[in-house]
Parts: sequence; structure tokens; C-alpha cells
Amino acid sequence: MSDGVEVVTEQVGCVQVLEMHRPEVLNALNMRMIEALEGAIRDAGRDATVKCLVLRGSGRAFCAGDDLRGVGFPDRHNPSLHEELYHGHWRVVEELRGLEKPVVAALHGYALGGGCDYALAADLRVADSTLQLGKPYMARGMAGGVAPLAALLGLSVTTDLLLTGRFLGTDEAVARGLVHRVAPDGAASASAIELATEVAQGSPTALALTKRVLSEQWRRRVDDFLFADNYAALVAGHSPEQQEGVQAFLDKRRPEFD
Repeated sequence: MSDGVEVVTEQVGCVQVLEMHRPEVLNALNMRMIEALEGAIRDAGRDATVKCLVLRGSGRAFCAGDDLRGVGFPDRHNPSLHEELYHGHWRVVEELRGLEKPVVAALHGYALGGGCDYALAADLRVADSTLQLGKPYMARGMAGGVAPLAALLGLSVTTDLLLTGRFLGTDEAVARGLVHRVAPDGAASASAIELATEVAQGSPTALALTKRVLSEQWRRRVDDFLFADNYAALVAGHSPEQQEGVQAFLDKRRPEFD
């Protein structure tokens, strides 16, 4: 079990490493982790000794998405929990894009749901051969999740991924331009730190200005989908299908939709 610290920070030279630290649940997102990530990213932005960020996950995965325990059960839990998590993880995406320092994601194992969004919000991505990136929402009765995928992959590939729920492995992610460097298995973090250290040698002013322009372009693409994404996630979050999909996931069985 984790020790109650959802985000572990480490500075390696001029690189600040942020590690999502709930390995017992594949770093699934809860509000404590989301709030810790927000704070850590802001702190890195204010620290003049930090030139670049690396975001990674502990244990066997980068991030498996929302922690589904308690999501989708309006009879027993706060019915807005899924909405809260969705909007919460989007705040982290905004922090990553708004940071005027480059962000490198070190990817291994699952990068799903909100974890997929975090990976795509980074400026550069390093992965080993174990990467499985995607949004398995259909089997959970969930909707939304279009914005970052469509912005970076286009509508055709996004349609395939969302409607089938299939994952992109490392080779396809490289071919589609989502992964910039491939590391040996188990070395994604070390390779990401090496890349971040290299990037950090650039002019701080030029890096900040370039990141600002790149983020503006990113937002223009993502914002086109964001309202519809939020609406779809909210409506699906109150449906009996999501309750069944989430319970089936927790029970490790196939969902039975009408």
C-alpha cells in the first residue's frame, strides 16, 4: 500500500520529477492525488532552479485513470463524484499546459483515461515497450474523452479508439507521433530525465515563450471538443449503464448492458 503520499517529488539537477504514487491501484486518480499534482506543478513553476519537469508513475503503470471505487453509484455515494474527478483531472491538464517549462512524460504500463490525458498534455513523451495507452470508456458505461485524442490524432483514429476501447501499444504510438523516444524496458524514467536535462539546456526565455505558443495551439484544438466532452461525461455519469459498467469492472466481469 502507499504510505499516504500520493505524489513523490525529487529534483535531479535542474529537472523536477513528479511521481504519481498509488502503486497498489496502478496510480488510479483520486482527489487527493489530483490536488497534490496541482500543487506540485505550481511549486515547480515558481522554483527558479527547476528548468524542466518529468511526470511518471510508480510501480507497474503510469496511471490507470480514475479510481472507480465509489464512481457510478448514486444510491450509495455522491452522484457528482465522477464529475468531480473528471473536472479535477482536467485541472491538472491545464496546469501542465500552462506551465512555462517543458514537461516530459515517462510512460510504462497503462496510461488510461485521465492518465492518458496527462500523457498527452506533456510536451514530450518517452515510453518503453510495455505502454498501453487509451480510454476504455465503453465497457465502463462512460462517455467523453474525445478532446486530447482528437487534437493529437485526428477524428478517424480517435473514433476507432473510443468506440472499440482498444489500446495503443508503443509501436503504434510512435508511428502516430505520440511517443517521441523509446526506452529499454524499465528505463522510461531514466530516459525521460535524460531528455528533460537536454531540453533544459536551452534558453529559459525561449523555452517559456515556445511553450506558451505551443500551449495556445494545443488549447485551440482541444477547446473545440471540451464542452461536448464535459456534457457527455456528465450525462453518462448519471446513467444506469455507467453503474453497471463500473460494477462489472470492480467485479472483474463483462458488463451486461440492455
